[in-house]
Amino acid sequence: MEDQTNNNVVFSSDSAFVVRSTRDNKPLNFTLKIQSFSLLKAALTNSKRDRYESHSFDAGGYKCRLALYPNGDVKRNGSAHISLYLVSADDNILSTNSEVNVVFTFLVYDILKDKYLTVQDGKIRRFHAMKTEWGFEKLVSLKTFNDASNGLLVDDCCVFGVDIFVKKYDDGKGEESDPFTVESYRWKIRLYPSGDLQAKPGFLSMFLMFDGSNELPQGSQLYVEYEMAVLSQLEAVPLKRTFDCWFGYGGMKVGRGWGAADFSSLIDLKEPTKGYLLNDTLVVEVKINVISTLKAIV
Repeated sequence: MEDQTNNNVVFSSDSAFVVRSTRDNKPLNFTLKIQSFSLLKAALTNSKRDRYESHSFDAGGYKCRLALYPNGDVKRNGSAHISLYLVSADDNILSTNSEVNVVFTFLVYDILKDKYLTVQDGKIRRFHAMKTEWGFEKLVSLKTFNDASNGLLVDDCCVFGVDIFVKKYDDGKGEESDPFTVESYRWKIRLYPSGDLQAKPGFLSMFLMFDGSNELPQGSQLYVEYEMAVLSQLEAVPLKRTFDCWFGYGGMKVGRGWGAADFSSLIDLKEPTKGYLLNDTLVVEVKINVISTLKAIV
């Protein structure tokens, strides 16, 4: 997904830096549309509750909910604000010693401009049995939210959403994305923030991994042309590399993952004016342009 962002504002709240911006793209994981905000508030008041929880939804293989405080989470100093939290609803997380690390972004739809206000801090949040929710007690002030000219609450209707990125680690050094599908084949991106064993010191490594090798007939191969990039969050030119390679059955000889051990120097990535690494968040992208299948010769 390519975000179209502008008007970035950074402010400090409870010792954490929060970034607010606008974009065109819809929420990636879940959208909560409230047809009558006043009716929701009245229902919560009548039931002596201060928050509304959405139904559960899936994100990266885990169950989650959104918890909305229409009048603010007073107990956590959220008076006079909309408060919003991401809540773990996964039985495995709640009942065992398991944990999951997540980076998330909340969104509020601007109905008048047909854009989304995004709110994030870029931090990795750890969900486990003792800590089941994270979010923002001061997502947006009620003064701003209730002013119809701002487009967040129009005709008593409002929309919230969330992007969720589950951080998965393969060996303590490399990180893998969730699988995605292109032309019926499954793929992953593997990233080594400090470089893999073949990288030069001070370089980031990135590879495209074929996640469906066992689905190929024995001896078959896939020829793939693709582009991998680290995107700028400040509209600088992306760091791009192009590749062409063969992926084969069982990963034998032709390999299951191809990319670059020396994809980009960490000095370039950390240059603050370029915005590649912003608030400890890195945005990467892969575009697969050509896939050609070579079947086994019998």
